Amino acid sequence: MRKFSQIMKLCTWGCMFTALVCFASANTASAASTKKSKRAKKKGTLTPCPEWNRSLCKDWYACQRKDGASCARLGRSYERGFGVKPDLYKARRFYRRACRYNSGQGCTDLSVMYYYGRGVAKDYALAHSLAKKACKLGYGRGCNSLGALYYYGWGVPKSIEKANEMAHVACKLGYGKGCRNIGWLHEKGLGVAQDTGKMKTYYERACKLKYGRACADLGRVYETGVAGLQKDPKLSKSFYKKAQALSEKACQRGSMYGCYTMGYIYLRGRGVKPDAHKANAFFRKSCGLEHGLSCYYLGESYVLGRGEIRDYIQARRYHRKACKLKSPRSCVRLGQLLEAGKGGRQNANAAQIAYQRACSLKHAAGCSGLARLFATGNGVKQDVSDARYFYQLACSLKQASACREYGLLIEAGKGGAKDCKLADSYYQKACKAGHKASCLWKCR
Repeated sequence: MRKFSQIMKLCTWGCMFTALVCFASANTASAASTKKSKRAKKKGTLTPCPEWNRSLCKDWYACQRKDGASCARLGRSYERGFGVKPDLYKARRFYRRACRYNSGQGCTDLSVMYYYGRGVAKDYALAHSLAKKACKLGYGRGCNSLGALYYYGWGVPKSIEKANEMAHVACKLGYGKGCRNIGWLHEKGLGVAQDTGKMKTYYERACKLKYGRACADLGRVYETGVAGLQKDPKLSKSFYKKAQALSEKACQRGSMYGCYTMGYIYLRGRGVKPDAHKANAFFRKSCGLEHGLSCYYLGESYVLGRGEIRDYIQARRYHRKACKLKSPRSCVRLGQLLEAGKGGRQNANAAQIAYQRACSLKHAAGCSGLARLFATGNGVKQDVSDARYFYQLACSLKQASACREYGLLIEAGKGGAKDCKLADSYYQKACKAGHKASCLWKCR
């Protein structure tokens, strides 16, 4: 028994000694590691990459070395989900860092996020300042984005002349979409003189800069003979073929414009056999990339049963998204679906909001839809004076039927005083705008 207790005492003292040795060595190791980490911080050791993708990690480390282009690529990867799970918060963070390091691409992509409200609250003033910085850094897409803000008057006073100026700067910097926009302004005669020669020149320049949509525009003008241009089916086909090749590649790289152009080519049968199902597949992809017009076409496909089974629920969904992305035609269609109770319960108040949004985007059908609701009191409080106001607004936006309806309200003395002279002037406006029945109508 005595021997056993002696052995236990020896073990206890031995264990205590071992523990003291271990503790001392642990302290030494931790002190060494602390010194090592301090030395590493002084040297500027990089934060380990949290992703498995090798090329993404390359950009991760380069971004920490203050390379703006790498930060911008990293932001794009997180925004689009290239090799990683999409994360708009991280995308914004890396775009901001890229812009701080004077990357035009980073500033432009961050501007676009604020422009569309992708993962952030919409802020046109901030979008404008970021696009302006990108343009000063000599990034063509930034200048073009700045032009778009001036064209629509979002965050800045509306100025087509300023938009045209910015498109010229973008085009000189080798950005194809800028050249295409100049060609389109000359085709439509918006802010500049209508000029077939300049239209053709700028479309060709944009096509040479590998902007597929411009090649499709050339195919269209040679197919239809727009603005006195001589028709050339052979040349038209070759441009459509080039547009298809360029747009398909752009779509694969995640360009919403590339996907939209492919959808449009298949929908209209431009150089290919029309295929609504294929068109919808491309529109779905570009709609997912926040392209409003693509969401509109997709919504219409569900309304009309074009390449898809007719589904008013899906139609509402895509038109609602397009309306949020400032597609006025979608706001009008959404209002019609809500008013008629298609794809869900009837909701006149929601229809009113949709029409109001379309009207604020200067779409005549939105203003006249709003006027009709106030005139009839269908689900909303009847107010004929408001109906008069919105019919007049729709008429000023050159909707013939709205001019006639406004004239009828003035003739009947509803919502205001009766005035035959004024009513007849609006009947004449309706007649000039193409409403034939109004040509023979006179106030009694």
